[in-house]
Amino acid sequence: MKRAARLVALVGALAVGWLLFGGRPRDVVLVYDASAVPDATAVEVDLRQGGSFVRHARILVHPGEQAHHPVRLRDGAYELAWRVERPSGALTGAWTIEVNSDQTIVLPLGR
Repeated sequence: MKRAARLVALVGALAVGWLLFGGRPRDVVLVYDASAVPDATAVEVDLRQGGSFVRHARILVHPGEQAHHPVRLRDGAYELAWRVERPSGALTGAWTIEVNSDQTIVLPLGR
């Protein structure tokens, strides 16, 4: 009887640990590398997961600069639509990113 109770307690503790730590949002830094667009003035991004809107950001940039965008995201695949604003006209594109840990993801824009 004690063995069964210990097993149930262990399984319960593991389940609670997974819920608290396994499903938690990850600390992710998205780095938008606009260095290939020397006249870039701003970067805009829309982040979606499974078609659902997650986040929008607009970050001003200086020539040759990388923009850092810290976010907290749950594990999974995300679609990231980007737009680099510049005086000669905007550039657009998209990336798919995979989040599975705390990480930094560098995204080259305008290439």
